[in-house]
Amino acid sequence: EAYPVDVEAYPVDVAVTDYTLPDGVIWQNMQRDSVYIINSQQELFQYLSSTMDIPEIDFEHYSLIVVSGANNSGIESISPRLQQTAKDTYALSIHIKPNLLTVIEKWNVAKMVAKMDENAVIELHVELNWDNDTIYPIEIPFEEYSLTETSCKWANSDSKKVFIINNNEELDKFITCSGEDYPAIDFSKKSLLVISDISSSGISHSTAKRLRQLEQKCYELELELRFNDLTVVTPWQIAIIIDKIDATISVNLKISYKS
Repeated sequence: EAYPVDVEAYPVDVAVTDYTLPDGVIWQNMQRDSVYIINSQQELFQYLSSTMDIPEIDFEHYSLIVVSGANNSGIESISPRLQQTAKDTYALSIHIKPNLLTVIEKWNVAKMVAKMDENAVIELHVELNWDNDTIYPIEIPFEEYSLTETSCKWANSDSKKVFIINNNEELDKFITCSGEDYPAIDFSKKSLLVISDISSSGISHSTAKRLRQLEQKCYELELELRFNDLTVVTPWQIAIIIDKIDATISVNLKISYKS
């Protein structure tokens, strides 16, 4: 089933460049866990203990993003990631890998980015990652599962809950068919996530936009519903196929509504 594609597909990763202060110069006058968007040299100087030998920034074309914080243990490494999630809206994820030292250690992250509006919104997410291998959140690939070109139909539901289906016996409870089988799924390797609800307004388009693993046993699924001008009760369903997961996994829903 084909759907219209948005011109701007969010989220997108934003390219960043490290900005390092010279020895002896430190960041100051900043609140902990707050993101500062700096767009001029005058702004920059008010956050520095000294202005000697400061690396120049072309503020006509670039902005500087700075965030400060403190950790209740030593820090082995810091990995920031900046994503644009909507127009003038961003998410800055900072993954801190602690070490075993029991000290309060202050940290700063400073990155140059393409010129950004000073009123842009940057949501800050700071995460401690003791696991040496896994850094969350993780983007999970998926593919749509559709009954559009079959004689099968979804059973209506108003639960607005994510069902994790791992075998055909479970799937039989959600689908009714006449004269043919529903599209096969290899449940030895895959799971099917099914979400359905009933809307009091007409819906022209419903789709899954993004699936992320937030931690070991918690996922977040982002959906988008587009309404039309009809004032009729409309059932909707979204189903996606992903790599096999346990049925005990928690999947949170995040739904955006557009007209």
